[in-house]
Amino acid sequence: MKWMVLVGTLLILFAFSGEGMANETPFDGSIELKTTFRPDPLGPPHDVQIELDLAFSIAGFALESSTLFDLDGFKRQIFTTAIDLGLAVISNEITFQRPGRFTKNHLAVDVSIIDIDFGIDLILADIAFPQTPHFNIGMVIDIRGKLPAGFSIISLTGFGVENLAQMIDDSKALCRHSKPCTDIVQGKALYRHKPVTVVAGFAFEEQLTKISIDHLGIRAAAITTFDIAGLKAASLKFGYYHADPLAELALSFMMRTDFGRDFALTGMKFELGSVIAGINFSSRTEFASHPSPMAPLAFDRQTFSITGSIAKTEITSKTVFTAPFTFYLQRITIVTEIEPVKFMTQTTFDTTGFAAMKIEVGVTISGIRLYTSTAFDFHGITEVVAGFQLTF
Repeated sequence: MKWMVLVGTLLILFAFSGEGMANETPFDGSIELKTTFRPDPLGPPHDVQIELDLAFSIAGFALESSTLFDLDGFKRQIFTTAIDLGLAVISNEITFQRPGRFTKNHLAVDVSIIDIDFGIDLILADIAFPQTPHFNIGMVIDIRGKLPAGFSIISLTGFGVENLAQMIDDSKALCRHSKPCTDIVQGKALYRHKPVTVVAGFAFEEQLTKISIDHLGIRAAAITTFDIAGLKAASLKFGYYHADPLAELALSFMMRTDFGRDFALTGMKFELGSVIAGINFSSRTEFASHPSPMAPLAFDRQTFSITGSIAKTEITSKTVFTAPFTFYLQRITIVTEIEPVKFMTQTTFDTTGFAAMKIEVGVTISGIRLYTSTAFDFHGITEVVAGFQLTF
């Protein structure tokens, strides 16, 4: 079972020693140390976590390490390496859990030829953790292509792997199909894999297909997932987007309908958005499955959001209503940035009035960011975070 770890490491090192060194690029990266304290209302021991994140890239090679500690000591380690060879991207992620137990290795090889991307993901996972170790191998065949007039298609086939939908809207997809992959965003390399589920046995589990179009303002997509029993889930999306930068105007509409087995209706969403003279407004209406055969869907949630800016201050108000259109919460976020200081407050109200508040302050000078945040409610402090990040 350790062969995947060895193969992944060898592939990365081989690629780095060849093509990677031939195309020299500046060395950059980041180091971040964050401490989180969450008091227990019943008294000690409280929840204390320390996270150390390292991210580096050079000559198309990226390395990332994320280590988590708590009061009991070591808790989790994720180690990621990746190499961008132009036509191919190779990445490997290894996960260890307390007490240093190996739990997963995710090796991905992606090749891009013109507008077609072909990838194979091999995942070795301990599916019994934290019980007696029991490893199983899963594989995903990933094919993506772009067609004229804004059409694109994604085909994912999983053997010993479920929840393939994780791979169509995640950071890995952004990395794999938006060059350059060695970019670092907020000190995080883009190679972190989303957790698809490895199951017992190496047999066909899921086939996911997504066909989409984004052309002349029209945005539509059809997503279907099949398993051994037939149709497992399906989603249909249709929307339109119009933007006029000169008039500072943008309008958007999106409707999504979700189906389960036998095309049973399971959900529906309507989204409206507009940007007028710098004021951003959005509305999302959600319907969920209902047991009545006369009405398979019922109103579930309504969310209104509005964002505007005054000088260097951005104010966002989010209001949520739940069935049967009853006020649930309102969250007001204020962000002010006067270099080198960034200040944020987030206040939440519910049916009883004030519910919670979070205050965050950050200072960035010459690539060094210091930040702290405090969250509290009527009962007292709920979370305190302090950390620093060095970017170079």
